[in-house]
Amino acid sequence: MQRVKSLDQTVETMGKKIHRDHTVIEKLTHEIAQLERLKFASAANR
Repeated sequence: MQRVKSLDQTVETMGKKIHRDHTVIEKLTHEIAQLERLKFASAANR
């Protein structure tokens, strides 16, 4: 029974980490898109 509780806790911890990592990836993807827009906008003005 202790093993099951330990595994449940591990799964919960990993789920939280996955959620946190996914949030970071979304933020970075958004930031890259903004930087690319700035880069191409400045290139178009040349």
